[in-house]
Amino acid sequence: MSSAIGIQNPAYAVGKNALLKWLNDFFEIGYTKVEQTATGAIHCQILDACFPGKVPLHKVNFDAKHDYEYVQNFKVLQNVFDQMEVAKHVDVEKLIKAKYQDNLEMLQWMKAFFDGKYGGQVYPAKERREQSMALYKKGKAPGQAGKGAPSNAPPKAEKKDKKEEGGEAEKEKPEKEKPAAKPKTKASAIPAKKTPTKAAPAKGAKPKKADEKSGGAGELTAEVAKLRLQMEGLEKERQFYFQKLRDIEILCQTDESVEATTKQAVLKILYHTDPDDGFTAPTEAEDAAAVTAAPAPAAAAGAAAGGAAPAPAAAAAGGAAVSDEALLNAPGEDTY
Repeated sequence: MSSAIGIQNPAYAVGKNALLKWLNDFFEIGYTKVEQTATGAIHCQILDACFPGKVPLHKVNFDAKHDYEYVQNFKVLQNVFDQMEVAKHVDVEKLIKAKYQDNLEMLQWMKAFFDGKYGGQVYPAKERREQSMALYKKGKAPGQAGKGAPSNAPPKAEKKDKKEEGGEAEKEKPEKEKPAAKPKTKASAIPAKKTPTKAAPAKGAKPKKADEKSGGAGELTAEVAKLRLQMEGLEKERQFYFQKLRDIEILCQTDESVEATTKQAVLKILYHTDPDDGFTAPTEAEDAAAVTAAPAPAAAAGAAAGGAAPAPAAAAAGGAAVSDEALLNAPGEDTY
């Protein structure tokens, strides 16, 4: 089954408000932002409506809050696509970052797929979701149900009876063997004194520490993901303004229609350095070496991008004049 929904398909023209209204009306989910679909849970339920009985919703975490939980939901989604032979690759790495554009395109694709595959049958979305959430919570500890089953009670009782009988027998034996061999009674008493009683609390405390560590790791992972997004946004913003400054610099150096006084005024602003901010002009020797062997000027824009002021900036601030031809003919290539 092909997922022939190209980027030029009218499905990608559907707005976010229409998509959210469709989700909230049909699935009774109560979403307010497209980014909330980054958990992958609603995508799994969309496929459950299209392919009844084919999606293991009990493996979907509708309460997912961390990116590693989102990954598990998208694995279920991808497995259903593969099972139903739908040629759709889910870019999990992009979607779990909860960026608007990536999740909007994914939701638009899912809406078009739903329109083509949903058979119109009655679908109790809220009931299906609640049942799946209950099964998911039970499935998180599969061994607990077996431990509490009534069928296991008689064996435990028999074991206790055997232990009690064995204990009574051991008590009777020392009384009979006391006159015959006194060292044996001492040897049997030594292990009884050394039996540790503090082992039980130590074992019970380990799971709590493990739970605390796992919870802390989840919070740290979420914090790292948040900081990564902030860092990417700052880098894009820095590059945006850096490119603008670089365009102005090139215009002043190459466009002869611009007046010389205007050029000098603009270049003076671009190449200005401020010692209070940590950007100072180099010495004359360093300036001469930079003109002959340094890469092309990035000036104040380079300083704004996180580096020290290049040679042209230092020359403007220190009083040494550098011609436009020298700047344009300087060896090396600009790197951004």
